[in-house]
Amino acid sequence: MSISTDLARVAAGASGAWLAHRYLVPGLASAAPTRPHHADAPTSSTLPTSSTPTDTPSTETADAPTRPTRGLSRAFDPIFREHGRGLPLAYLRALAWGESRFTPSARGGLITVVDIVLRDYNQRHGTSYSATDLNDPTTNVVIAADTLRRIVDSYARNHPDVPALDEDWSSRPFLHAVTFGWNAGYSERRGVGRVVRYLVERGDREITLDKLHEHAHAAGASHWLWAHPKKVAWCRSVVELYFAQLEIDGASADRTHECAQAAGGAR
Repeated sequence: MSISTDLARVAAGASGAWLAHRYLVPGLASAAPTRPHHADAPTSSTLPTSSTPTDTPSTETADAPTRPTRGLSRAFDPIFREHGRGLPLAYLRALAWGESRFTPSARGGLITVVDIVLRDYNQRHGTSYSATDLNDPTTNVVIAADTLRRIVDSYARNHPDVPALDEDWSSRPFLHAVTFGWNAGYSERRGVGRVVRYLVERGDREITLDKLHEHAHAAGASHWLWAHPKKVAWCRSVVELYFAQLEIDGASADRTHECAQAAGGAR
């Protein structure tokens, strides 16, 4: 079955055991995906007040994604590659697994896009996507990647003197900040940006996920950053899954190179 046929089948609502069988390589957990969590408002200090989304609470809690025992399926990689705004494939893969267990029909889509993120995207781009449209993997990834790129750019623009917020996809502190911002809110007003500013004002530029969580309340940030420790565990799990994927991708590339060398030597 082709990837396009698979994706159409998934978008049409396939789920549960079929998804676990089809979209996870052999050896991964086969349980039906559980409802993931994702919450909060991506805001930017550069947006006018009238159009700035507010930090919106979620009715769910974040559970750390089950750690697969082997590599994740590459079925959605063509979409991640074309519409992922240059974000690492392994990261989008890990995030999609953590959010929906590769279930495009889940609420919010493959990479959970909450209502306020959707409204913000529509406002900025002049589009009119609905919640139902998020179940199309391509539309979902376009919106999610756009927001993730805004998080990265916001950190760089507002905190150029904080090393942990420099775009470095090999850095755990950076990845934690991006993932926490995606999951709990990144804004300068009430999100990760506010906590970073609070820490920097007190002479601390060594930003870590634990510090963001521990100081969020004192910084006056949204309770989604300080009152929900499961979010911290979830973010950490996604990042570790990303690094596991990088190792698997690297091993696969090495095997491909060895096979190509062997084939060349046999000629």
